[in-house]
Amino acid sequence: MGAKGGGIECFNHEELKCQEGLILELMKTVGKTLIEGRNVISISLPVRIFEARSTLERICDGWAFAPIYLTRAAETDDPIERFKNIVAFAVSGLYNPCKQLKPFNPILGETYQAVWPDGTQIDIEHSSHHPPVSHFMATNEKWRLYGYYEYKAALRGNSVVGKQEGPNNVRFQDGTVITFNCPSVRISGFLYGDRIIELFGDIHFEDKKNDLGLKLTFTERGFFGFGDHDSDYFTGDIVKLSNPEIKLSKVEGSFIGNIKFDGKCYWDLEKIDPFTESKIEEPLPSDCRYREDANYLARKDLDKAQEWKVKLEVLQRADRRLRHEFADRMKKTQ
Repeated sequence: MGAKGGGIECFNHEELKCQEGLILELMKTVGKTLIEGRNVISISLPVRIFEARSTLERICDGWAFAPIYLTRAAETDDPIERFKNIVAFAVSGLYNPCKQLKPFNPILGETYQAVWPDGTQIDIEHSSHHPPVSHFMATNEKWRLYGYYEYKAALRGNSVVGKQEGPNNVRFQDGTVITFNCPSVRISGFLYGDRIIELFGDIHFEDKKNDLGLKLTFTERGFFGFGDHDSDYFTGDIVKLSNPEIKLSKVEGSFIGNIKFDGKCYWDLEKIDPFTESKIEEPLPSDCRYREDANYLARKDLDKAQEWKVKLEVLQRADRRLRHEFADRMKKTQ
């Protein structure tokens, strides 16, 4: 649901009620961390604000249009047309992960394996506990999407600001690689006002082989909440990397509406449905579908879900301590 002034307004009152008082609870337990604006990803949160999925699964929501746009990009010989389809892929999925409930933080070594209807294989692994980093790869015969995300989040007054830092790379059979980053996310209304999800900052796209670049910029809200455009509006120009003064195509749109290149629409939220991946039948034992906390939450047993969430967090801290102790012993023997 679009919000006045831009972004997505959260309107599920039952889910919002579950999150009431969360910031005040955190201020009592980890107030210094919040006040200093440090990364709060690792802070333990009550299970009542979670959905019964891992972050590794939520990541795929943002790639929901890959079977359309990455395949179109692979099937064209025109570098600019290919570049446009990569931009359409990146932008079209931005709204899809914007949900009110939080996914579970992945455990070190946790994996997720799935497949899209076109046969594309998805493999994701949580590869670092501190800092929290997940590596991913989605492959088929025509293209490969790969990279990693480091998860960051901090409290900013009435809002939580987060980002998945790291490169998204799309490689094609002819050796072309197009890279881009993810924008930042702001979720406001934790202490007062409506709960609004907005994107801000820039998305940078690069195709070094074909000398193409784009800085896609989201509109910032004005001081009183409104500007010339809603905050979900973005704009930019595809340019020559070697000479940014040479503009090849005008890009504009809304991440909850559409994207247009020189007035031609490539994606329209109302006309194109996202794809949903299917979990493979025989995953690795480390697959996130086996998490006890998420499974109990899916069965609406919040007490058992909270109990298992705490158990897994304690186990993670113990494992981290053992890794540090082993590293210290190895240093002493060198």
